[in-house]
Amino acid sequence: MLEDIANLFIAELTRTTIPLSEIALRLALAAALAGVLGFEREVAGRPAGLRTHMLVSLAAATFTIGALELLHWTDGLQESSAKVDPARA
Repeated sequence: MLEDIANLFIAELTRTTIPLSEIALRLALAAALAGVLGFEREVAGRPAGLRTHMLVSLAAATFTIGALELLHWTDGLQESSAKVDPARA
């Protein structure tokens, strides 16, 4: 039972329009670039340092990837009356 649920979850997780390697690269790049900014702020003794910048950038990148996936998912819908705006995800 649990194995079937796990297999279904893995099958759904890998069914994306953006390859998983690109998603991982985008998340890693967001964390690395935010880490540079956060490290600079932490060295200067300012609030919102390394951890904060990395967490916020990862959340923003994850949200953006989810919005792009939603946009690609709605492209496959047949003549739906719903209009999708990726900025309003």
